[in-house]
Amino acid sequence: MRSEAEKSAWKAKINGMIKKIRALPKPAQRELAMKCGTRTPENRELSPFNCCLLLAQAGGAFPLAVVGGFRQWQRAGRHVTKGQHSCGVIWVPMGGKKAETEGEEEGNEKTRFILVPVFDVTQTAEGAGEKDEERESAAAAG
Repeated sequence: MRSEAEKSAWKAKINGMIKKIRALPKPAQRELAMKCGTRTPENRELSPFNCCLLLAQAGGAFPLAVVGGFRQWQRAGRHVTKGQHSCGVIWVPMGGKKAETEGEEEGNEKTRFILVPVFDVTQTAEGAGEKDEERESAAAAG
C-alpha cells in the first residue's frame, strides 16, 4: 500500500502531465495519437488526449498496441496475469449526472471523468484467471 506522501506525489505528477497535454494544441495531440495507434480490446481508438497521457506516462519509450481495464480484458476472454501493475491511467467517462441547478432543462446531464488503470495486452493471458476458474468450479459444484 502506498503512503500518503507517495499518493500525493503520484497525483501531482499526473496532474502535471494533464496540464501539459491540455496546453498542447488539438492538432498536435491528434498527431501524437496517430503515431501511437493505441486501441482498446473492443478495437476502439483511444482519444488523442488519452494517447498523449499514456505516452507521457511511458516517457514516450514504448508504443502500447492494445490497452484495457481489468474488466475489459475479462470481457475480451483474457485476464491480467498475476503480479502485473497497470501500464498507466486514462480518462474514462462515467455516465451522466443529472443537473440539479434551478433553471436548467430536465434531462441535462453532465459527464464525469475518472482516471482508470489500464493494462497492455502483453500483461494479459488467454482464458479466465485463477479466481474466475475457482468461482466457475464452485458454481458448477453446487
